[in-house]
Amino acid sequence: MNTPSPRRRLTVNESRLLVSPMGLHFEIQRGAVSVLDCTVEMLPLEVGGFKYISGAHSWNQRCIPTSQHVDLLGELGCERDGLRFMMPEARDVAAILQTKGVDPASDVILYSNTGPHWAARVYWTLHAMGLTRVHLLDGDLIAWEKHGLPIQKGTPAVPLDELPNLNFNEHMIADASTVLAALNDADTVVLSALAKDVHSGEKLMPSYKRRGRIPGSKNLPGVNLWNSEEHRFSSVGYIRASLAETGAMDAAEVITYCGGGVLASTLAFALDLVGAKNARVYDGSMTEWGPNVSLPLEVDQEWDTSGS
Repeated sequence: MNTPSPRRRLTVNESRLLVSPMGLHFEIQRGAVSVLDCTVEMLPLEVGGFKYISGAHSWNQRCIPTSQHVDLLGELGCERDGLRFMMPEARDVAAILQTKGVDPASDVILYSNTGPHWAARVYWTLHAMGLTRVHLLDGDLIAWEKHGLPIQKGTPAVPLDELPNLNFNEHMIADASTVLAALNDADTVVLSALAKDVHSGEKLMPSYKRRGRIPGSKNLPGVNLWNSEEHRFSSVGYIRASLAETGAMDAAEVITYCGGGVLASTLAFALDLVGAKNARVYDGSMTEWGPNVSLPLEVDQEWDTSGS
């Protein structure tokens, strides 16, 4: 067991929410950060959708030195009423941080090897628990390896002596009733991270049970914020302009949603990244909203079959 020691803050040029591979390498060398691998693996299903598998095995085989793996399938995410990736209790998050040796007062860097959305979901979870010095590695493990930086096999952490004291900020999460009330609130933008064909109603995702989107919601697919060729986030200017087109930059509050709260967390992270800091994430998202026939949905006119 170990007692947290005072941590130095990130160097000035790495003090924002995205940290470069070389910047992280420097901070690891000087012992200034905790690093968490947030990988979840996704296997496409023939019927549509995905099977989700813990990334712990891949972390065991290759990871960034000093990193620990956190599992969104059971550690930093819970299943509630049949819904996956729901926000866990503060006491459960505290226990995981203790086990992983993560001091909440330290700078925490998150990454994945399957895209930034998993790290963004962990970012939102830790942020909701009161951790204020949480960052994402820009480019994830792919960018780290492209820079020729060291890789090792996963090594268990030395746990903290004491259980961290965390306080959950419930305002960072929305439920179905919050979203329903927001539909008549001109100061709130409901923002979908769904793929365009799903948002429009053209494509049905099996777990949603119904086609379409939450009425009046704007659309900014979460994958649009990621430059897949360079394996890093798009420029802050591009992200800000994309958010502005939806009205999110001027809204008093933005409620983001997707299928299950993961890509929605990428939009929430993006709003923090550009300084808006006005987001809430609808945890259940379409996996909760879609099957509930008492909740309204709308589709583009060309996909509306209600009158046929």
